[in-house]
Amino acid sequence: MRNLSLVTALFAVSACASSFERPSNAVDMDTSGYQAQRQYLSGTTEMELGLDTRVRNGARCGDLDLAMVGQPLDAGLGAAFEEPQLLSPGDLIRIEMPHGEGFEGDYVVSPNGYVKVPHLGELPAAGSTLTHLENVIARLLVEGGYFKAGFAQADISVLQWAPIQVSVSGAVFQSGDVILNQRQADADPSERLAASGDIAIQRSLSSALYSAAGVRPDADVRNVVLVRAGKRRVFDMTGIFDGGPVDDPLLV
Repeated sequence: MRNLSLVTALFAVSACASSFERPSNAVDMDTSGYQAQRQYLSGTTEMELGLDTRVRNGARCGDLDLAMVGQPLDAGLGAAFEEPQLLSPGDLIRIEMPHGEGFEGDYVVSPNGYVKVPHLGELPAAGSTLTHLENVIARLLVEGGYFKAGFAQADISVLQWAPIQVSVSGAVFQSGDVILNQRQADADPSERLAASGDIAIQRSLSSALYSAAGVRPDADVRNVVLVRAGKRRVFDMTGIFDGGPVDDPLLV
């Protein structure tokens, strides 16, 4: 078995057919591991395989990245990642406040992670929770003399979560960087764009696995490793396959 590692950081499962013909692997799976190339079933025409493909077919699954090997896991499992969603560059947010017409508006978190609010300047937003950014704005409103202490209040909502890039390695079919939560420009109707709030379901851990072409047969889905800000957590994703509960954190 091999772990799956996601750095930074819905797996769609289709039902199997009732009659399944097991592929004839060219090697002993107990000693040689999973083969990258799908094996041909009886009655199909085999295609000539290149030397590179043959080499990869016979190779065992690679271990985790060397940078990951030997690093201890932080205490606690998936539940420790049940935290508020953090802002990322490209997120579209709305700032509202009582009697704060000169400060309200819709803002996009810039590529360098800031939002530029009138009279307050550029505020660091990427990596912050909505509550933290609300408190920062309220404090600056008081310090700038715009509101008296106790009267400044900012309410922030996310209108649209931006796409994010994460790295996936381990026992997946296509390891590497993947883009999550991509949307077409005309994907949302006008009513959706005018509504307040958004959900980032496509920025989940399972979405990252799906975007990496899914997990391989030799993957240990009970031990999916997520690395975020230098902290590592293990998640059990077996519920995706057996219909049980799944701790599926959102990524940033």
